Amino acid sequence: MPKAGAHRLLNCHKNVPGVLMKINMALAESGCNIFAQQLATSDQMGYIVVDVNAAASESCMATIQGLSENIRTRVLW
Repeated sequence: MPKAGAHRLLNCHKNVPGVLMKINMALAESGCNIFAQQLATSDQMGYIVVDVNAAASESCMATIQGLSENIRTRVLW
């Protein structure tokens, strides 16, 4: 469960070199403060769970959704 004042972003993405860098850059450019981050990959797909400040979660989600490697992104409130 995310801590108070945070939203949890769930993202599935293509497992290609550099995708984690792109996701973290997108979060930084969207003004997200990352409270926690967890990730795992398989051969073709990866997922990342990120707890971010609630005020920026919609902006962060939209930026990640714009990445070509994005498969699906959701926010848990």
